[in-house]
Amino acid sequence: MATASIMDLSRFASSSGPQTKKLKLAPRTYDQFQPGSIVKIKLQNFVTYRLTEFNLSPSLNMIIGPNGSGKSTFVCAVCLGLAGKPEFIGRAKRVDDFIKNGEDTSRIEIFLKNYEDPTELQSSLNLKFNLAGKDLLKVTRLIQRDGNKCKSDYFINDKPVTENVIKNLVKFLNIQLDNLCQFLSQERVEEFARLKSDKLLVETVRSIDAQLLQILDDLKSSQNDETTLENEVDIKQKRFNELETDRNKLEASVRSLKEFETMKEDIEIHKKLLPYVKVKDHKENLQRLKGDYELAKQNLRALLKDKKPFVDTKLDMETKVDEFAENKRSKEEELKLTRNKLMNVFNDLKVVRENIIKKQTQTAYYKTRTKKLHEEMAKTKETLEANQTKLTQIALPDATLLEEIEKKRSALLDEDSNVRNKMGDIDNKANSINHEIRQLTRQAENKVKSLTGTDKIGILDLDRSFIEIKRAVQYIRTIPAMKGKVLEPPLMTVSAKHPQFAKYLANSVDFNTSIALTMIDSNAYEQFNDQILKQFRINLREISNRESQQPMPREQLAQYGFEGYLSDFVTGDTNVINMLRQINNIHTIPVSRKELTPRQLERLLQPGPNGKVLFRRALHGDRVFDIRQSSYTGQIYSVDSSLKPTRYYQSSIISDEQKNRIEEDVRKLKSQVEERKAKLENLSNERGEFKHQLSSIARENERISQKGHELNEVRKQYSMVKSTIESLESKFQELNNDARKDVSQKIKAVEASISKELKIQTDLLKQMVGLMGNVNSCQKELFKADLEYLEAKNNDVSMNDVIGFFNDREDELKKEFETKRETVRRLRDTEEYQQWIRQIRSYDDSTREKLNDYAEGYEKDGTFNVTHITEIIDKLESEISMINHDASSITILKQVEKEISQLEETLPKQQVELKSIKEKIKQGRSTLEPKLDEIIEKISTRFSRLFKNVGSAGAVNLVKPHQFSEWKIEIMVKFRDNATLKRLDSHTQSGGERAVSTVLYMIALQEFTSAPFRVVDEINQGMDARNERIVHKAMVENACAENTSQYFLITPKLLTDLHYHEKMRIHCVMAGSWIPNPSEEPEMVHFGETSNYVF
Repeated sequence: MATASIMDLSRFASSSGPQTKKLKLAPRTYDQFQPGSIVKIKLQNFVTYRLTEFNLSPSLNMIIGPNGSGKSTFVCAVCLGLAGKPEFIGRAKRVDDFIKNGEDTSRIEIFLKNYEDPTELQSSLNLKFNLAGKDLLKVTRLIQRDGNKCKSDYFINDKPVTENVIKNLVKFLNIQLDNLCQFLSQERVEEFARLKSDKLLVETVRSIDAQLLQILDDLKSSQNDETTLENEVDIKQKRFNELETDRNKLEASVRSLKEFETMKEDIEIHKKLLPYVKVKDHKENLQRLKGDYELAKQNLRALLKDKKPFVDTKLDMETKVDEFAENKRSKEEELKLTRNKLMNVFNDLKVVRENIIKKQTQTAYYKTRTKKLHEEMAKTKETLEANQTKLTQIALPDATLLEEIEKKRSALLDEDSNVRNKMGDIDNKANSINHEIRQLTRQAENKVKSLTGTDKIGILDLDRSFIEIKRAVQYIRTIPAMKGKVLEPPLMTVSAKHPQFAKYLANSVDFNTSIALTMIDSNAYEQFNDQILKQFRINLREISNRESQQPMPREQLAQYGFEGYLSDFVTGDTNVINMLRQINNIHTIPVSRKELTPRQLERLLQPGPNGKVLFRRALHGDRVFDIRQSSYTGQIYSVDSSLKPTRYYQSSIISDEQKNRIEEDVRKLKSQVEERKAKLENLSNERGEFKHQLSSIARENERISQKGHELNEVRKQYSMVKSTIESLESKFQELNNDARKDVSQKIKAVEASISKELKIQTDLLKQMVGLMGNVNSCQKELFKADLEYLEAKNNDVSMNDVIGFFNDREDELKKEFETKRETVRRLRDTEEYQQWIRQIRSYDDSTREKLNDYAEGYEKDGTFNVTHITEIIDKLESEISMINHDASSITILKQVEKEISQLEETLPKQQVELKSIKEKIKQGRSTLEPKLDEIIEKISTRFSRLFKNVGSAGAVNLVKPHQFSEWKIEIMVKFRDNATLKRLDSHTQSGGERAVSTVLYMIALQEFTSAPFRVVDEINQGMDARNERIVHKAMVENACAENTSQYFLITPKLLTDLHYHEKMRIHCVMAGSWIPNPSEEPEMVHFGETSNYVF
């Protein structure tokens, strides 16, 4: 609860002790309260209070109490009770959070001093109930919690009203809850220190004179209109000059076009004359061809008459040739049969002779056989004895010696195998280490490339969700067929030309598109779609042939405050950029790195001639301005939001932290490579030792093998000689057996067979002589038949030449005849001829008369033929091709003249309007500037006087650049004599210095403010004792001065021996179980209020 002091007032009514004058209740008067001042506040179930009441002073009210007792709850009650936003307080964002814990309803009652003219107030608020006759206005807000919902009801003098009525009441009474210069809660003190200088000017002027603020706002708006209009006038003036130049050029083009039309008409006349000429030429040509046809027909008939005798002779000759050919054939057949008989006898004779020679050879063999066998037996025996002698000379090696050699070789081979296995193990280890070295080296090279290379695939390592798309990118790079047809994601292939445009691009391209692969066309999509999607879960985008226009030319964007379209500031793969134009319409999104003014934003909401807005989205400063339009009602509204930062679409994608991490990884990889090279060196040395062992084993094995080879050669020689002896012995025995056989009977039998064969030979020779005589006779008869056939054939061939000549001539004449007959038939009534006739008949009478005049003239000159008319047409067409015949020149000229006419109408009006705006600005400035200079000068004087007590010096400057939107107040302070004045901000001064400067500025405003009350919550936090005393005194003196606004100061502590004023009132807020409960004892709500009594 709130009370005036902690003293026990009951002693004034006690019967013991000295008696004093009886206390009387003081009458309540409200004359000293300004309209809109707070007279009383009553709270129920609000934050920490169950029930309390504040009775307030018209000047300074100081609310004190320990932390957590509920001092700042007063500030919350003032703000929310008068329909202020929770943001003005800086605490909870939901209104129902201010309801006391455990309760569902909270009530705030604020009693304001009524306006001087209640009727005017009632009319302004459009109230149906009367406000006259009442000193106070009771404003009530009932806050109710219903589940997750919150509901507020408002009342004026217990009559229900809407929230807008309360807001209009606050505005009418000039209560400025949203002005940090008038309503400064504890949580927003730092916000005041960070307040921009131009905003500080607005809040200061609003605190003093709302009309001046309206003039300033009008000047800002007019200056924006002036800038926009100046740009439009400049653009239109330039356009007017360009159109004047274009009009002169187009007038020349129109003259050329008229000349072109005349020539074109002349060409049309001659083209229409062509059918007449062609019909004339056609008839003359047909008559000439008929004469040629009759002549060809006569020539053919004459030739056929001359040819007939030669044909008859040819038939007789062909009969004789056939007879002679048959005789020749029979003679040839007879000769062939005789020759075959002769050949058979010759073959039989050959066989008999071969048999005789064979039998004679056999007889000779039998007669010399025994002698030859004895000679061969002697040679064989001699060879056998030589080999037996040789065998005795060969010493056969011992078998144990060979076994010993074989064992040594086997041991050496085992040792060699073991050494080679060990070397194989070393080689496997070395290969494994070499593979690791290659892998590590490749990793190091890839990481170095990611630092220096242009490949942006490293950006896909920034987020784990990019793993799949990275695998897909690596895959398509290995497929040559996909090169140039499947493009990598926009995150890798495009970037912004300036860092600030990167976040514009990131906020305009949806995430799925930013990591999608782009198909260059529908063919690429059909070719690779399944191949990619079966292996990777990624998005695909296809570029189509669709082209969409920009809302307006880039040159006109400057009129709206934009630098260009988003696509103008994007670089990279043109095909991917084209895909972003089609999918995300980046070529229709205007951008400006400078934040647009409210007037410029409002202009974007104006629909065009077609009822549609120009842009669906605009990007300016750090804001996204989305423009929506209902498809049913056509209503246009906007959504303004902040841009999200991004690390993508930058020219360089590697941060310093990433770069350091990559360099550290490279160093580690190189270290691992060196470690493995050392291992490889050790393995190489070990392998060298094993290789040396192999060399020793090989030399020993070669020595033993050589010894074994020598012993084997001896054994081999012994075996060969022994085998030769056995073979010779067998041969000698066979020869001995053959030599003992008798062959005399065989010789007699062979000689008898030879006698028979000689008799057969004699008979065959007789047959051969007879057949040879027959062959000779047949050859003579065949020769005669050949001569007769050749003579008849030559005569037939000669006649063939004669007939062939006639046939060729006949074919030639017949072809000529048929060709000319067909030509006459075809030309008699051709489609072209009919078309010429139809074209001539299609001409109207006037055209025919004009054509007849032309035809008669050419006929007189002897030039009425196709060649001459065609030459004339070609000449005219050649001349006309050199003439500018752009038919659009007339249309363009009309459009230019129309636009010039429009500019001649609108440009002077805009120039007059611009002059009017400049005059308006001049008048507004002449009104505003002197008053502002005077007010700021007074504030600065007062601030400087106050500041001398706590610092070295202070001043308030009004900075007035050319742009009214850039006018601002700068609070200049210095806290040391040797320092220079510096602007107050959140970086230069300490927290205590800022607090002192802020409260002194607030005090300096007290004399000039027009608001009915001001609230400052715990502004003395961070001050030292000296400054707090000085500031407290200054605040009390200024707040309690005559004709100043009501002032509320909330503080948790007070120093001793502070300066006080009789007009100020101190409200001590206490909490605890010993405090009476007003809910149970309603009269205790006024306990301790000394202001209720007269002493």
